[in-house]
Order: sequence, then structure tokens, then C-alpha cells
Amino acid sequence: LRVRLADNGAGMSDEVQRRAFEPFFSTKAGQRSAGLGLSLAFGFVKQSGGQIELASMPGSGTTVTMYFPLLQAAQAEPQQPARPPEPVRTVLVVEDETPVRQSSVEVLRKLGLCVLEAADGETALGMIRQGLPIDLVFTDLVMPGQLRGQDLAAATAQYLPQAKLLFASGYPGEAGADGDILGRVRLLQKPYRLDDMSRVVLQLLDEH
Repeated sequence: LRVRLADNGAGMSDEVQRRAFEPFFSTKAGQRSAGLGLSLAFGFVKQSGGQIELASMPGSGTTVTMYFPLLQAAQAEPQQPARPPEPVRTVLVVEDETPVRQSSVEVLRKLGLCVLEAADGETALGMIRQGLPIDLVFTDLVMPGQLRGQDLAAATAQYLPQAKLLFASGYPGEAGADGDILGRVRLLQKPYRLDDMSRVVLQLLDEH
């Protein structure tokens, strides 16, 4: 690649041309000139593996010609087929104790999960009935109101049959007549450690 710059100025004598690429050399005494223009151009061209030429005559202007090597096109490597993006998995956390719910939601979101939250069974039931793409329902067994964790489990089986279930309770005996469901659904005993909760959630999501 050749780049040529020319002007129609006063030109340079042979002596000036010999020193033109020296740093800080300038013929403009008393003027604001650092004398670095051509020396910087010389360094840039050399670092690029090129050459620079200077042609000038007094009264005829100056021409600077720069030569740069062309890069050889790299041999195209066969492209690997793009991996499909990992699907975003969604967890519904149902917990009436605000600090417990917020802590669980925060930890699960840090794992890259999409997390929905509900403070009571009625709100959670509305989400489940909407058919939202929920992969796991993590619910307390005992909550204020008419609905219990077992009710949400039944609704999940009806509206989201592919979703997994995880119960949490400090009173597992409250399962009552539906206690047999505890044999089919994982139960976290309260108070639980957040890292234990995260581990169980990921295990359930990875099950097929």
C-alpha cells in the first residue's frame, strides 16, 4: 500500500532533508513547532514494517511517500456450529415470611435463574393458572390464608405438569391427610441454609 502526501511549500535543501527525520529538528526558528511530525511518521511506518521516502527541492514543495505491507488474509478456519443458548429456567418462590423469601430469591437469581415470587398461596395460584413457563415451584407448606403447599402442588400438576416441586416447612407434620405427598416431593426443613436450598433447586432442575 502506498500513501503519498505533497505540498507546494518552500521545499527543503539537501542538508535539511538529511536531518528531516531527526526528533526535534525544525527549520521554523521562533515558531511553535516541536519538530516531531516527520520523526513520528518515520517511527510509525517502521513499526508497521514499511518504508518512508522524502523528495523535495527548494521552491518546489515536498512529497512524502509511505509504503505499507499488505497483510495476507488468514486462511479461513472452519467455523464450529454455534451452540444453542442455554434455556432460562424459571423458579416460583412462595413464602409468606418476607426476609426468608427475599433471601431465597436473591440467591437463586445470582445462579442465573429467572425467579418469580409470591407472598401467599392465592397469588401463587394465579401465576400457576396463567400457565407461565415455570420449571420449579418452591413453596412453603403452611401459609396464611386458605391455600396450603399441597393445594399449590395439585394446581401445578394440573396446569404445569412438567414443573418440579419443592416444599419447605418448619412443621412437616402439618401436611395432615395429604402427608403422603411428602414421599413424592422433596422437603427442606426450616430453617434451611441458603447453599443447601440452592443445591436442591439445581438438582431438581437438572433432573429429567
